[in-house]
Amino acid sequence: MIYLIGVNHQLQDGTDRFGSQELLLYVRNFIDKNAITLLAEEWSSDIAKKRGESILRACEDKTKYFQFDLLQSEADKLGVKRNEEIWRELGATEISPGIFSSCDMEKFLQRRREESRKREPEWLKRLSPHLKKGDSVIVCGSDHLSDKNPDGLTGFDVLLNQQGYQAKILKHFDIN
Repeated sequence: MIYLIGVNHQLQDGTDRFGSQELLLYVRNFIDKNAITLLAEEWSSDIAKKRGESILRACEDKTKYFQFDLLQSEADKLGVKRNEEIWRELGATEISPGIFSSCDMEKFLQRRREESRKREPEWLKRLSPHLKKGDSVIVCGSDHLSDKNPDGLTGFDVLLNQQGYQAKILKHFDIN
């Protein structure tokens, strides 16, 4: 069984101390109670350079730990647009580094979901060799899961199930 936990990524880097602690305790307890053989998360060395290591690395003493997100250069090769490119595509202008003028947020979120879907098949390739060795927990952004998508039909959990895995969404953690 593959258990999925959706998160706001700020919880992974410890930005929200209370929420981050809640996430870490939940994951550690779940690993202990369910004999989980793999904890995998949407994180990469590129992200760690910008935001620091994920708090979930603290689970390495409990089970095998694996980061599966693409490096920026790999995402670029796949043609995955960055948030900044999407903002500009929708007509927003950069007010200061990383801060953009307003545009239709629903359109932005829809375009971001579309770009995210391009990464998920690569995630599956990276994770597949590890997923057949026992029960796993996968932590990824909530917007990658079907119950957070407007159509309810697309998401990494759907892709896993289509490929013959048993995937179940456990919980979502948001910032407080």
